[in-house]
Amino acid sequence: MKRSALLILFALGALIALAACGGDDPTPTPKPAATATPTAAAAPAQPAPTPTKAAPKAAPKAAPTPTASAPTATPTPTSRDMAAYFEGQTIQIVVGFSPGGGYDTVSRIFAASASKYFPGSPRFVVVNRPGSGGLRALQAISKADPDGFSVTPMASRFIVPEVIGNDVEGFDLFKATLIGTATAATVHQTYCVRRDLATSWDEMKASGKTYTVGTSSPGGDMLGAALMEYLGHPIKVIYGYGGTSEVLAAVDRGELDGTTRCNFNFIEPLFPEWIPNKTVVPVFWWRTNVDPAWLKAIGAPEPPSLWDVAGATAEQQAALQFGDTAENMTRMFTMAPGVPDDIVAVWRQAFRDTLVDPKFVKLMGAASLKIGYGDPQILLDKLDGASKFTEEGKATLRALYGLD
Repeated sequence: MKRSALLILFALGALIALAACGGDDPTPTPKPAATATPTAAAAPAQPAPTPTKAAPKAAPKAAPTPTASAPTATPTPTSRDMAAYFEGQTIQIVVGFSPGGGYDTVSRIFAASASKYFPGSPRFVVVNRPGSGGLRALQAISKADPDGFSVTPMASRFIVPEVIGNDVEGFDLFKATLIGTATAATVHQTYCVRRDLATSWDEMKASGKTYTVGTSSPGGDMLGAALMEYLGHPIKVIYGYGGTSEVLAAVDRGELDGTTRCNFNFIEPLFPEWIPNKTVVPVFWWRTNVDPAWLKAIGAPEPPSLWDVAGATAEQQAALQFGDTAENMTRMFTMAPGVPDDIVAVWRQAFRDTLVDPKFVKLMGAASLKIGYGDPQILLDKLDGASKFTEEGKATLRALYGLD
């Protein structure tokens, strides 16, 4: 192993060892005295312009995935002395999972890289508070002082229940302060079937058979396939697999007919022979068009979008698009309700700047974690639309997430 690679892995290991830096119950950091916040001559905070929504089409296609260039709705800071506000403070990142996982690793890499992008260069510590799939940490942050000194990477599983009326105890998504996520994905989502069974969606429909696809639990990359099953198409989702390797092994031995883990990221490291052997073929996609390089590698034509074949209503489409956005926004850094606009502005700017920091980029690469900026405004806009869902949209989300 080259010396540079060893140094990267050593640095990442040192970050993980920082778990001892925080206890299970974070102690709130005192705010600066009120006299440190001049307000008499301050101009009112003006929100930065947000993107204008395009007029809805009669038959909308899959919503675009957030990218690093997507604008964040960042409030304009007031005249508060932010260097004085943050200087000497400790910011706690409360992780709702045990050390070593994705949520913990991203948080520790951020904590090791972010200080210089905040006025006053505050200290960062990571506190692990596992329980209820991340809910315990989310509840703690929801009750924290709205001072910008406590944050948690929220799991996407808490977004959809709030929209359909299944209240998440101790958390209000519509009041929480959202900062951004570092791991939004841009890769296409597609259902691929074994080529020896079918070579197109039309062929699948004409066969009169039902085609299986497997995953661990509802949500995630299974949303498109689950919607097709919900709408009565010949697809059956089977839950209970342990992860991607188990899913692809089941396809390889013929136990499953197809998979939604159908791109270079999944197949190349696990079943590379599928690529030259052209083992699978995409039959429909959602989120974004299928990567042309992937289609060329497996010798497949561009498949239709899910919307071309599903026969979904506009609200059913919107429900899937909302769920897909929620999944893509996992690890969204979230704070208590009521954090002042000027502090939110500092956080959102510092968050974006940290994601392009060379140290952050190097450590994320060493941990095999892909960086993708997830703009909180994209989720907020989707939340606004989802709050107007009728029972049709809510029923669709319940089906996609197994919440009936």
